[in-house]
Amino acid sequence: MEGFNKENHRERKEGVSLVLDSERIETVFLGKGVEDAASELIKLFSIITYVKKKGVSTSGEVELLASDLLNEFNVLELKYNMVFTNKVIDQILRSQEIDSVSMEFNGELLIAKSGSTIESVVEAWAKLGFYSQDAIKTRENKREGEKEAVKKEQAIIDIMLTELDTFNFTNQEKVIDWLYEYYIHSIRGADMHKNELLEKFQAHGYVPENNDKVDGMLGKTLKDKERLGRVIIGYLLMNGSLALRNNWLKALIEDWKRF
Repeated sequence: MEGFNKENHRERKEGVSLVLDSERIETVFLGKGVEDAASELIKLFSIITYVKKKGVSTSGEVELLASDLLNEFNVLELKYNMVFTNKVIDQILRSQEIDSVSMEFNGELLIAKSGSTIESVVEAWAKLGFYSQDAIKTRENKREGEKEAVKKEQAIIDIMLTELDTFNFTNQEKVIDWLYEYYIHSIRGADMHKNELLEKFQAHGYVPENNDKVDGMLGKTLKDKERLGRVIIGYLLMNGSLALRNNWLKALIEDWKRF
């Protein structure tokens, strides 16, 4: 970081618009309003322009001054290491001035510059797209698409549940395959009929199992295929679609089938 200085880099004559790394700050403002993000961004712009005007020449000087100002300005979310990447420091040191600082918020850029207020930053952000007719239409189409996806999966779920009335619960391989397939269709907004499902399985002796039982029976350490099959079924009943996120469970099922 100390390698960034004016002796090593020719100063740019034009102003620079700094764009914060979205990957570093993507979760910082989760659950917070755009006004909160705008407030912090305006403070950050003031800090960066002040640092630039002080004539800093090394990354160490940037860090020392900026860190103090972040505390003084009570910037709570945008931490030094999130904002002052090598690229940002390089731009501060090499540019003649900083025109603006921007970051992504809900898919659109928030931009702070000289004279910005929270209201002006939020208004400009809204005009960029979030409240535009195209953006509103896109979100509406997305919601409609999600509703259709839920409707489609719900129909499959409902049909599958009726299959249990005549299902052969003594065939564990079919039971496991059925449960795995059932939870593949789990989607946010769909009713998985959890209570009814558990009642049907418990009537045939299958109960939800704690995770640690499966963890202690990985691989072929348990030679009792019937018992391990019950544990796998119990794990699926306990965790639902979350169980399908674990690749090791799929591998375990494949191993179990080869017993």
